[in-house]
Amino acid sequence: MRMGEFPRRLCRSAAVVIVVAVAGTLGLGANTVWAAAKLDANGQLLVMTPGAPVPGAEDACATNFTFPTVGGPGYPFLWGLEVDPATGHLWGVMSGGDSHPEDSGYLYELDPDNGTVLQVVVMDPKPDWTSGLGYDCLRQLFVVTDPSLDVIYVAQRNGTILKTLPSPGAGPVGAAYDTRRDGYWITDWVDNALYLISPDNGAVLAVHSLGGTGASRIAGTGYQECEDVVVVNSRDNATQYVIAAATGAVVSSCGLPGGNAEGVACRPFDETVYFSHYENPLIYNRATGFGPCTDACEQTWFEDDDPAIAYTGAWNVYSSPAATGGHIKYSSQTNAEVSFTFTGTGLKWHTAKGPQMGKAYAYLDGAGPMVVDLYRSSNRLATLPKLGLPRTAHTVVIKVSGLKNPASHGYKIYIDAFEIVP
Repeated sequence: MRMGEFPRRLCRSAAVVIVVAVAGTLGLGANTVWAAAKLDANGQLLVMTPGAPVPGAEDACATNFTFPTVGGPGYPFLWGLEVDPATGHLWGVMSGGDSHPEDSGYLYELDPDNGTVLQVVVMDPKPDWTSGLGYDCLRQLFVVTDPSLDVIYVAQRNGTILKTLPSPGAGPVGAAYDTRRDGYWITDWVDNALYLISPDNGAVLAVHSLGGTGASRIAGTGYQECEDVVVVNSRDNATQYVIAAATGAVVSSCGLPGGNAEGVACRPFDETVYFSHYENPLIYNRATGFGPCTDACEQTWFEDDDPAIAYTGAWNVYSSPAATGGHIKYSSQTNAEVSFTFTGTGLKWHTAKGPQMGKAYAYLDGAGPMVVDLYRSSNRLATLPKLGLPRTAHTVVIKVSGLKNPASHGYKIYIDAFEIVP
């Protein structure tokens, strides 16, 4: 993850609700261009001119987004959108639907200012249909719904699917991470319901039926931590609903122009609502009244290339699909070291053991060294925890000692990731 304008240590899911779907057919050509329009406080459309600024409106969305076609001659839809709270970048998941499965399973990182595609991640194994997109900021994992197989994929940032959760209903189309309850909100268009499920096994933690609200064929969802609400789009009546997460009561609703609105996401420190649908190439926005806040999903997982981890000496990068982020750093240079400062009650060092590994010196808050022997007769990833610490700031330093087990063939020390225990 790259540094952005947002603080790295906080997963701030508060402020903007983004509702997105890609508009597009083959008639739009290879690229689908999004333009902007403005709604008033009641959700009424003020401007429909593509790309035109709104006079006197500072919160007008005047950015054109270009979304490239991927795959064969299909018509890709960006059905889900999410925000990386550490960078402020947008992430979208493409769906080609049942007609063009070759277009599904692509995750796009987008510049929120101009829609530039920063990178494309292909889910592995690649699903035939992807719809909703959420981001578990606590574990740094994507949550992707599949309404064809009625499952929910939990994937790493490199696209590798770690596990598949059962869908609580028969048509999962939206996903969002609840930072207060540590659960995944899933919208189900068949059941017309909003489910909260466990990230561990998919067990249903709460159910809110939207049958009495007028909502029909609901789509994407997003969670706003400050107000503790879930935002849901309803296609058939072109309405966006704000639902109290605790009770399921409708807090507010507003009409959406054009209908068929899709995904929803929350972005920090802004009250604007963005939304679009796949029947025209417009993207709209409106003010929600949600106040900005600093909510408390602290980053606990730090990959080996995270800027919060400081390296000195010669360190190399080894690409491996087995590594948590698809890569792992290593060094065999004596006195090469890595330093990491964190706040929590413990730390887990994700590393590797094997026949070529050496011994590491480990220091905690200046005390040590503790000698850690990483030799093993066969290669495997390993997790070494240090628990039971007072919840305050700590610094761990891991150094290549230049020592090894007599049976080892080398002196390598590996850094896959650090995981904070809050």
